[in-house]
Amino acid sequence: MTRISKEPEERRAEIIEAATKLFIVKGFEQTAVSDIVHSVNVAQGTFYYYFKSKDDVMLAIIDQLHDETIQQLSIIVKRTDLSITQKLAALSEAEFQLNREHDDLYSQLHSEENSGVHQKIIVKAIRKMVPLYAEVIEEGVRQGIFNTKYPKEAAEFMLVSTKFLFDPGIFHLSSDEILQRGQAAQDISERVLGAPKGSLAVNMNDRLVGIKKYY
Repeated sequence: MTRISKEPEERRAEIIEAATKLFIVKGFEQTAVSDIVHSVNVAQGTFYYYFKSKDDVMLAIIDQLHDETIQQLSIIVKRTDLSITQKLAALSEAEFQLNREHDDLYSQLHSEENSGVHQKIIVKAIRKMVPLYAEVIEEGVRQGIFNTKYPKEAAEFMLVSTKFLFDPGIFHLSSDEILQRGQAAQDISERVLGAPKGSLAVNMNDRLVGIKKYY
């Protein structure tokens, strides 16, 4: 079959699209680079021109999903009909629900074999979300709702703790342990922010349904 010359960005996007479909259908571990290049009808060298490895493609795929998530979360930050504490709760809930929409991809990462790429993805997600959370926390400080000198660091602490503590690829928890950690995370976050007790409560029973499917 004759290979068609395409613009670099178009070719890169084509490889990402093909890899996404293969990862969902065959599984990340079961998909080889040869499967991806065969699907796109390009030489293996073309693949390595755009990506260093299969892990690199997965990072690019999740990076796109993170960008979409950030766009949705940015809308919440700009809303004027929500209080500061409601915004933080809405950010957390929206991110959780958006991630659930892509369970077919994220579930590929919850194995020891993929721990390296998995942790890179978590770190990239945290770095992208910190500015949004910090912006809300800073506004909360200005309004006298929160009392912290370190809005950015508080945002980092909240995101790092929840991202890692509830990740099924890192910890294997029972339902009771998940609920306990949820209550603890809420209490600790309120203390870090100097927020009113109970102001950052989320529905952990609903979260439990989404989290437990990975265990």
